[in-house]
Amino acid sequence: MILLAKFSMKRAFYLLIIAILFLSSCKTIQPPQPVHSYEEYAVKAKSSNLNLTITSDIAQIESFLNKKVNGLIYEDNDRTNNNNDNLLVKAWKSDRIELGLDGDELTWEVPLKLWIKAYYSVGAFGFSVTDSKEFSGEIVLKFKTKMELQSDWSLSTKTRTNGYIWKQKPVMKAGPVDIPIGFLADYLLKSNTDLMSKMIDQTIHDQFNLRKYATEAWSNIQKPQLVSPEYDIWISIRPIAISSSPLQANKGKIIHKLNLKAQSECFTWRPPLMAEVPLPNLSLTPDKSDDFEIAVHTRMTYPWLNKQARQYIQGKSFESGSRFIRIDSVNIYASKDRLIVQTQVSGSIKGTLYFKGIPVYDSVNQCINIREFDYDLSTRNILHRSANWLLEGAITRKISHYLTFPLKDHINTVKQEMNNYLTAQKLTDDITLKGNLKDIMIGEVYLIPEGLIIPVTLKGKLQAAFTSAP
Repeated sequence: MILLAKFSMKRAFYLLIIAILFLSSCKTIQPPQPVHSYEEYAVKAKSSNLNLTITSDIAQIESFLNKKVNGLIYEDNDRTNNNNDNLLVKAWKSDRIELGLDGDELTWEVPLKLWIKAYYSVGAFGFSVTDSKEFSGEIVLKFKTKMELQSDWSLSTKTRTNGYIWKQKPVMKAGPVDIPIGFLADYLLKSNTDLMSKMIDQTIHDQFNLRKYATEAWSNIQKPQLVSPEYDIWISIRPIAISSSPLQANKGKIIHKLNLKAQSECFTWRPPLMAEVPLPNLSLTPDKSDDFEIAVHTRMTYPWLNKQARQYIQGKSFESGSRFIRIDSVNIYASKDRLIVQTQVSGSIKGTLYFKGIPVYDSVNQCINIREFDYDLSTRNILHRSANWLLEGAITRKISHYLTFPLKDHINTVKQEMNNYLTAQKLTDDITLKGNLKDIMIGEVYLIPEGLIIPVTLKGKLQAAFTSAP
């Protein structure tokens, strides 16, 4: 019995020694966790140029004017005026008023049906007899209007006479008196210039209200637009200033070319709402630049990063000589400008290891790598005392190799979706965007509470067309 008791005590002692050796060989470490903290994301899109063309069909102005002007448009009931010309004149619109374009000027042709009553006196034997005679005819009065933009978005107009065409010449003979037909035409032109100028100015004001169109375009272009529901891609354009070239005319249309300087951004999430910028005064010094660039704010969320990292390293074992660690779980977050990789490990040691590094864009492989990947300082201090074999660098290099996040497909998707969107994309019934983006530049990676932000700049051309509704 005594020998058996001694054997049992010796066996228990050996087991205790073995347990102590095992526990000392599989140490548990638990360094303090690096705090969660994030950078302020202050990347702003550079201002670039968007060419906006406002097109108005003169047929719309012509239609409006013809609805407005009908019937009797001129009447002279006093034969003693105009230096006692002895004429009474009435003029009615006889057909459609036609508008045209001559360079940058509007041309107007106003067809009139005329009624003329001429008074004359015949004298003989000391007596004088006054008589009258009525005539009729048709004439087309011609005018030209030059339009100039003002900085307050108004139009100044200058209308002048541009001749006439007789469609039906009246025989201007009243008894012994011949009335020169040229005199009558000049008389009608002179008498109607002020009247027609006022009608033209009012019509242009009503039908070519640039401030109204520009305000609508300026407002609508600021509203975030969903580019791709599938990828949750949005475009946001924030205008800064606007300049104008002189009005042009081509193929029956009045063309107003504007250059919009704006900050244009693309988000891979719904962008924040911002206060609308009011329409500024118009700069009359045209900016002919047509370069356009858009800042694409590409986001990799922490859940997405964790999903990728778990696919790459969770469950994998990393060896250093005869010792190893196994990654049981991974959690990625940010601490200031460093990405923290929190791992639960088992194997030759167990517990928690914190790694840190700087996420950077690898332009060669078009992916996000983690530069200066190493243990967090607190983790490194504990490993110095208890598991310095982990500090040799082999394991951090192996883990870092796996922590590569592809960006190529994501950027190409954004670029493709943007170009698809800019293929004659209607912002509203009146405004159409059309452009193409080619060049790509990748900026510095930022760490925000939601994940990584990778600023991408796409460069190309972008135009907007605004067609006024009839």
